[in-house]
Amino acid sequence: MFSAKAIGFDSSHRDIINNMISKSEKELFDSILQSKVKIKMKKAPLKPRNSIEFDRAKVSIIIPTYNRRDLLDTCIQSIHFQSYKNWEIIIVDDNSNDGTSPIIKKKYPDIRLLKNKVNKGPSFAKNWGALNAIGEYLLFLDSDSELIKPDSMRVMFNILKNKEIGTVGGEMNSVYPDIVFGQRFKNVQNGTLAYVLADKHSEPKECDFVPTSNCMIRRRVFYELGGFDPYFIYPGEDIDFGYRLTKRGYKNIVCFECGALHKFSEASRIPR
Repeated sequence: MFSAKAIGFDSSHRDIINNMISKSEKELFDSILQSKVKIKMKKAPLKPRNSIEFDRAKVSIIIPTYNRRDLLDTCIQSIHFQSYKNWEIIIVDDNSNDGTSPIIKKKYPDIRLLKNKVNKGPSFAKNWGALNAIGEYLLFLDSDSELIKPDSMRVMFNILKNKEIGTVGGEMNSVYPDIVFGQRFKNVQNGTLAYVLADKHSEPKECDFVPTSNCMIRRRVFYELGGFDPYFIYPGEDIDFGYRLTKRGYKNIVCFECGALHKFSEASRIPR
């Protein structure tokens, strides 16, 4: 497993990230959870993967989950509708007690299912999934996310052909369904962030971190960074991950065509 020593953190680094969380992400989460705006999505029939010729590079899709079996099912179905077909799905069940694992085993026998005996949080779950991945590329999705554009994975893969780019992705939400969000470190020392917004008229934009509710990265780069810091149970792991990528000189990209709908489920990521 990835170690704190390999990642090379210190307490001052973590203080910076914690300050960012308190000033930005918590406010966004609260506004979205309080919103009553709903989005109606059209459902498409699942297409067997063997009906379309596989692309060359494999993508390992890693989805940590905790007590979200219905939302997880919607997430999985959205993956099947993607035009890019050379992928594997790895579900990391973080000790759910809502029957998630038995349902996944029965309905999706081709999915690789990992189950924690105790809840260890999203960072640990993502790292465990990555260690078991065989793809050259890793796509991290939250279990309450949904890929709503059929070419999202293909666009992300093509963007990552540029070796200067670390991650690509972005999320939209029920409050602003026509905008894909990334974020920039406005002032690292005092912990302030600014949003980077992409709409259908925008070219892909550089940001400092991509939300890991929908984030693709080359596996080699993920290992180079040492994975997610398990110190950040939730939230903050995506802010920290982007911070370390930018320190190493990588660019992070948010793109409208890559955006996933993040539903910000009220179901917790960790036991309360």
